[in-house]
Amino acid sequence: MQRALTSRTRTSVLNSATSQFRQGAALGQVRYAHKELKFGVEARAALLTGVETLAKAVSTTLGPKGRNVLIESSFGAPKITKDGVTVARAITLKDKFENLGARLVQDVASKTNEISAVQDIIPALEASTQARRPLVIIAEDIEGEALAVCILNKLRGQLQVAAVKAPGFGDNRKSILGDLAVLTNGTVFSDELDVKLEKATPDMFGSTGSITITKEDTIFLNGEGNKDALAQRCEQIRGVINDPTTSEYEKEKLQERLAKLSGGVAVIKVGGSSEVEVGEKKDRFVDALNATRAAVEEGILPGGGTALIKASTNALKDLKPGNFDQQLGVSIIKNAITRPARNIVENAGLEGSVVVGKLTDEFAGDFNKGFDSAKGEYVDMIAAGILDPLKVVRTGLRDASGVASLLGTTEVAIVEAPEEKGPGGPPGGMGGMGGMGGMGGMM
Repeated sequence: MQRALTSRTRTSVLNSATSQFRQGAALGQVRYAHKELKFGVEARAALLTGVETLAKAVSTTLGPKGRNVLIESSFGAPKITKDGVTVARAITLKDKFENLGARLVQDVASKTNEISAVQDIIPALEASTQARRPLVIIAEDIEGEALAVCILNKLRGQLQVAAVKAPGFGDNRKSILGDLAVLTNGTVFSDELDVKLEKATPDMFGSTGSITITKEDTIFLNGEGNKDALAQRCEQIRGVINDPTTSEYEKEKLQERLAKLSGGVAVIKVGGSSEVEVGEKKDRFVDALNATRAAVEEGILPGGGTALIKASTNALKDLKPGNFDQQLGVSIIKNAITRPARNIVENAGLEGSVVVGKLTDEFAGDFNKGFDSAKGEYVDMIAAGILDPLKVVRTGLRDASGVASLLGTTEVAIVEAPEEKGPGGPPGGMGGMGGMGGMGGMM
């Protein structure tokens, strides 16, 4: 009798809850997210607002007297930086259409031999535990149980372990893994070589002084590989580079490998009175290193936006537009091309239009003549050491024109509309289920 009563009570409560849910749905309390659209001029205007907002924030960091930007951090102290890329990445706008435009600019500004079975890495984990040394696994891919075990050991503090995706593709990846093995006096585990990972022993593992792993790079310092073997490996690579049958693409990849094996590694230590100051200085060093790499690849130009102004003056002076629309396009390009120099000068508290006017008129014939915003004078930019990498200027101009073309031809913008939350349901009903425990106890 008691069991029947309990069953009927539960059924009644569930039916009541179902009825209330249906009533709520009928009243519009249950809503689903949908897409929101904007068309034509309205869509382009919203996208442009997002682009301009991001550009305004980033442009304040330009030049030697560029302003700092304070960025809220989800944890720890706020971040202070003059790095334009960091500022751009930190921006998320409330309006979804404007944010779509900002993200478009942000995006322009970046299974073989898988390890999936936990049995594959158990010998390596055990050897690392016994030796009480951190373990780094470099593989084409690591997933499933194997990845889960690595993460679990790391979280529990039982073992310092990290997994890194092997660089390169195909045969080039295999060669790079071989280079790492020589550099660290380790072994490449591969089915092709019949060297199984599950049969690994401690003497097969490589060793290095330190490894720094970031989202994009892995740096090995003081590898304990045999010097003679390393020299022999480098000589072998040079021989293939000098082979007349080697293609230009292969030579490029071989030269990259040779540079990593034979080139030195510098350690730059950044200090400061606070974590915020250290972070700001570190951003500057990263910018300088990236600019140096780009300069080595393609060369240098006069800095401060000078090269863009001088090059555009020469390129556009004889251009004869065929109609008003083309004339308007040329005017837009001429104005946009001066913005980097204008922003740098204006960040120094000076009048950008005056400086740009002098560069295009009085100093038009001297390609290297530009404006030193730090000293407030016109100088030979190359002689003064104020430089821009050609690669940065070239790709910046190309990507900016590409984004502008996309925005100009966008006719429809689509975003996820926020889900509307209806008012809360009426009290009662399900809340009464708490009393059912007492009825169940009667059985």
